[in-house]
Amino acid sequence: MLTPFATGLPSGITYSVTEAEANQDGYTTASSKASGSIVNNDTVTVAFTNTKNRNISEGPKDDDKTTPAPATPAPAATATPQYTIPQTGDTSNPALLVVLMLVSGSAAIGTAVVASKRKNNR
Repeated sequence: MLTPFATGLPSGITYSVTEAEANQDGYTTASSKASGSIVNNDTVTVAFTNTKNRNISEGPKDDDKTTPAPATPAPAATATPQYTIPQTGDTSNPALLVVLMLVSGSAAIGTAVVASKRKNNR
């Protein structure tokens, strides 16, 4: 059983997984979640099941088995990533932070200048 995986895919990218030898040699192939799109912080598991086709009147045979087939991921070149800015949940205004930093820096410099003048006037 082959279990390929991909990590670090951007949110919103679409995927399609196919089995190279699907529905051949008397087997029927069924899949689960073989295509879709990647959701942020979510794991997607694609599953393929091959079932041997047989005539019901023959009864069960020893070689009738359901075997998982290896999944072949679609080539990365077919994916069209949609790059988005990650949502961090931080709704603060960066301009406000810059203004506060400038005011604080000015206050620190002003305090140092006043202290220096008082020290020199004694």
